[in-house]
Amino acid sequence: MKSYKFKVNANGYTVNIKSHEDNVINLEVNGTCYDVVLEKDVKKTKTPTLVRAASKQPAVPLKVNPTSAKTKIVAPIPGVILSLNVKVGDTIKENDLLLVLEA
Repeated sequence: MKSYKFKVNANGYTVNIKSHEDNVINLEVNGTCYDVVLEKDVKKTKTPTLVRAASKQPAVPLKVNPTSAKTKIVAPIPGVILSLNVKVGDTIKENDLLLVLEA
């Protein structure tokens, strides 16, 4: 038997679940017994299934024009820049650490 304690609007409730068969639950609230009939079937699994939409566009490597003075880089997800490791005018090469982005 499972027991739960709730507080609603400063009123204390002790709920004891006595039995559970199909969609009927027999429980006791502060000493009074109730039969609760659920409208839908009871789920047999405890783990919910995460359903998420597919990404709108696949991640592709950023193409940079080496002759361009400026290149706009957009993060694929929102985040916070924790550190910026380059300054204006620095020369960078492939695999240099530019910044740390926490998402």
